[in-house]
Amino acid sequence: MADIITYPENGITYDADDASGYLATRLSGVYSAEEDFAVTAQGGLSVQVSAGQAWVRPARFKGRSIIMEQPTTVVLTEADPVRSRIDRIVLRYDAAAKKTSLQVLEGVPNSAGPAAPAITRTELIYDLCLAEIKRPAGSTAVTAADIYDTRADETVCGVMRDGVHGIPTGTLVQQWKAVIESMRGGSFYTRAEVDALLKSLKSVDPFPVGSIYQSTARTSPAALFGGTWQEIAQNRVLMGAGSGHAAGTTVEAGLPNITGSFVADVKKGEHKVSGAFTAGSEIATTGEYNNFSDVYKFSLDASKSNAIYGRSATVQPAAYYVHIWRRVA
Repeated sequence: MADIITYPENGITYDADDASGYLATRLSGVYSAEEDFAVTAQGGLSVQVSAGQAWVRPARFKGRSIIMEQPTTVVLTEADPVRSRIDRIVLRYDAAAKKTSLQVLEGVPNSAGPAAPAITRTELIYDLCLAEIKRPAGSTAVTAADIYDTRADETVCGVMRDGVHGIPTGTLVQQWKAVIESMRGGSFYTRAEVDALLKSLKSVDPFPVGSIYQSTARTSPAALFGGTWQEIAQNRVLMGAGSGHAAGTTVEAGLPNITGSFVADVKKGEHKVSGAFTAGSEIATTGEYNNFSDVYKFSLDASKSNAIYGRSATVQPAAYYVHIWRRVA
């Protein structure tokens, strides 16, 4: 009959294999992705791995608890002078040596696009990948931007859970990794490219010399766009330039051309008016003011004159007042 282990019970002597069976109920990974075994740049070729706790489950009924109580510094080798590579920082459990250590897995330099080195996961050797380190060709230091945290990636590390799958962080990590890789691949502008773009935009003047700027605010456009501006005199209106008036010229205010005529035959008492003149009713008979004709009152009405502003009866159109400037330099 199979030996069934019940753990723990008082009065029973247990060995490491019995405890290992209990620890196998926990899935492999670091205890917390916030603080356990975080990898950070320390200047030069050094990185620091923070203190932490983790578990490995190299087999179904075997589990190991891993504790590192103090942060540890790891020094990487120099980058290849002409080809980039990707290194990995791993937490490696060695069953034969009965210990766990921090290891640097050095990638193969490749100018066409380096790949991270493979990790090992067997019953004898079991790796938890803590971070990938990008090593650009010729680089002499590791920066924060070179470090890609892989602790939440279930395929190479993951966060320890008590026998349940919980939140599948693997899919989320792969999506985020795709975003990071697209940034590395040039889908986003570098700082130098953004600076160059902003510099080029400065040369594009939205208001070149000769431009007109209008605003209800009293602030001069020089404060907003630079340059030298001249404010157009008050009570001016803007009109389209043409062959009769060149752009930038001015005319003084004037009245519309009021025209009209009248013709009268004083002998026959007949009259005819046109244009701005109108004839009223007869106001006197023959002999009161003269001896030849009836007398009529003639009136002048500007609304009957030539059109101005599109309406013959309008001298001042409806207006909305603003401040107007012209850029002169």
